[in-house]
Amino acid sequence: MSPAYQNFNWYQSRNPVLYLGELRGRYFLALWTRKKEMRKKKMLL
Repeated sequence: MSPAYQNFNWYQSRNPVLYLGELRGRYFLALWTRKKEMRKKKMLL
């Protein structure tokens, strides 16, 4: 196993709440940027 993978496993098992929060934050950020892109496309049309 690579050290990065072991580090990821440690982080996940040690801080599940922080890990889930980070995942959720990335997910909402992606959704938000997607909505902005859609709005821009609508304005262009």
